[in-house]
Formats: sequence, C-alpha cells, structure tokens
Amino acid sequence: MLYAGIEIYCAPTADSRPVWQASMTHIALEGGCFVLSANQFCRRKDYPPPPEYEFAGFGEEPSADTVVCPGGSVIISPSGEVLAGPNYEGEALITADLGKNAPPFRFVSIYIISRG
Repeated sequence: MLYAGIEIYCAPTADSRPVWQASMTHIALEGGCFVLSANQFCRRKDYPPPPEYEFAGFGEEPSADTVVCPGGSVIISPSGEVLAGPNYEGEALITADLGKNAPPFRFVSIYIISRG
C-alpha cells in the first residue's frame, strides 16, 4: 500500500474481536495509510425470524434484543494512533479529521548494502 500510494484503506468487517483492531493498526503502520474499519452493530431482531434465519453458537435462539454483532468500528492513523472508536455501545457514526491539507504520512525506506 505504501508504494501504491494508498492514503485511505477501507476495511469493512463483521469481526469484533480485539485482534481485528490490532490487525488494522498493523495495516496502518505497514501501509503508511489511514485505516477505516467499519463493523456492523446489530441485534437478533435485525435479522429474519427463525426458521428463515437461525444463529449458531448461541445455544438457544437469542432474544430479539440480544446483540449478535457488537460493532467495533475504528479509524486509525498511519502512525497507529486510534483517531476514533472502537465503538461497542450501539449504532453510531464515528468521525475523525484526517488532515486533508496535511501531507500523507510515509515511512522512509532505508536500504543497507553490504560490500565484501
């Protein structure tokens, strides 16, 4: 991403585990770009009723208000700083000033040549 000139990388997901945010931070750092990771927040009632749609891994069918995907959307800077989120509190719109007029963050590559 760094050498391709990507400045903003969008990564939609349904993965709300903490390891996902760590992965997004890694991408921001390695890619030298902003990462916007959007995750859904939804409750059982947002899906069709059983038997049309059944959830696995819950044991019993979750109640209508049970959170089945807790969100976790996050915006991360090229330096790995979390600018907004992660939000696990419900539906929300997260925003961050990406500094449109600022030059994009870029790592400087240093090549070491060994001479024998």
